[in-house]
Amino acid sequence: MEDDKARTVKLGANLSADSKVTINFGANKTLLGTDKGNSLHNIYLASGKTASNDIFQNLNFDHDSRYRENGDMQMFISSGQKYWIDHNTYSGTKDQNAKGLDKLLYVGGTADNVSLTNSKLQNNEYGVILGQPDDSAQAKAE
Repeated sequence: MEDDKARTVKLGANLSADSKVTINFGANKTLLGTDKGNSLHNIYLASGKTASNDIFQNLNFDHDSRYRENGDMQMFISSGQKYWIDHNTYSGTKDQNAKGLDKLLYVGGTADNVSLTNSKLQNNEYGVILGQPDDSAQAKAE
């Protein structure tokens, strides 16, 4: 999925991994679950360098409670533009481990024009992170 070839992937079943797996996606991808939503367990999605014009619809993201660190984000969009995230559910594990720094969805970096519609973020201390402080030396000097 990391190339830029236009591609639609419709999940016919739930996907699960025993440990955290990150899939990088490129431009022009559509990832669809069924109308009831397909589950991605321990499957994380991250924008690649050329990602843009991507759609994620009818997906249910969840993960094991051992993934509660700051960098654990089920969907990570840090570059590109024209994203549509629709009818997805992002579930955390706060009921099993209340102290966690993980997030469910991150949109930041140079990403632009991201639409989040009809989606649910649940059972987590932090849901959506929009941008983040720039702690570079140049930003601190300004």
